[in-house]
Amino acid sequence: RLPETEEGLVFADLDKKLLIGARTLVDSCGHYSRPDMLWLGVDARERKHVDYQGSPEKKLEKLEKSDTASESSDD
Repeated sequence: RLPETEEGLVFADLDKKLLIGARTLVDSCGHYSRPDMLWLGVDARERKHVDYQGSPEKKLEKLEKSDTASESSDD
């Protein structure tokens, strides 16, 4: 065991059967690639903090009310 302040080499015996399973979970380019699950990027779009459940009309109504309230408080 190496102290945290020292550099060195670490050797280990690994079970190759376990390595194959681990590789399929992290296969970013091959057959098991899941771009919907693994995405490395930044979505810089502004987001609302609350996601209202229900019909789209109710969502729009609640968003309009909150926008009106924030505009009147800015005055």
